Amino acid sequence: MNSKIRLLYILAALLALLNFAQAAVVINEVELNPPGDENLRKSTFVEWVELYNNETEAAFIGNWTLTAQPGNLTLAIPPGAAIPPLDHYLLTGSGGWLSDGNQTLILRRADGSEADRTPPLTDTRDDDLSWRRYPDGRDTDSASDWQLMYSSQGF
Repeated sequence: MNSKIRLLYILAALLALLNFAQAAVVINEVELNPPGDENLRKSTFVEWVELYNNETEAAFIGNWTLTAQPGNLTLAIPPGAAIPPLDHYLLTGSGGWLSDGNQTLILRRADGSEADRTPPLTDTRDDDLSWRRYPDGRDTDSASDWQLMYSSQGF
């Protein structure tokens, strides 16, 4: 076989593997309204989003972004960031960066392509409940993947 054709096959296979590995990172848990009074802007009031890597290899997520809609507020994931195999990565923002109602989150890869998104989520109670995929990492592209349950931040 011609060495150039062999090289093309190898590059195509590597590209397919890279795209498959990137698709394995999902938005796994979202805390829109943690305990506390967000109007007081206390330092303990922290909203967060947990990402999960479904793969048995590390997922490199540097320069990915998470956008909250409505509002178009975007957090950038630092260059070089990675999620170990079958593990979590936590993104936090100051109090009020996420809306308590009708919030959709969109995770984008460094090239701008969409990796995952949530359905519209609402949490109007200041409690220990968060929106979670159940079980962890399950993504059938259905709103039924999500349940309002006790927070398991990072576990």
